[in-house]
Amino acid sequence: FFEDMFQQLIHVHQGTVESYYDEILADSIEEASMMQAANELSVHATQICTQTDEETVEELVTSFLMPHVAREHTQSKIQFEGRRFVHAAHSAIFDMVQNIEEDKQSRSYESKYEE
Repeated sequence: FFEDMFQQLIHVHQGTVESYYDEILADSIEEASMMQAANELSVHATQICTQTDEETVEELVTSFLMPHVAREHTQSKIQFEGRRFVHAAHSAIFDMVQNIEEDKQSRSYESKYEE
């Protein structure tokens, strides 16, 4: 009977020690995380504070304007390619019409001299 009670008491005591250890470990991890986050924030804040207005404007222009310029450049390339194909089609049609007119004139010329 006493031995059972002793075993249960040891078991409860062991569980209490484990949960106490887990709590200490979790608190330590949280504290270390908070310290690391504060250090990283401090470093980032220092970088921002030392950045000049010109650098800030340059960074903003690069992040906002450059993608817009790249998009417009791509659109102009697409339009150029489209115009190139339209021009080629117009040239082919013009040449075809000109050939038909030349054939028509040469037939007309031939028929005049055959009569």
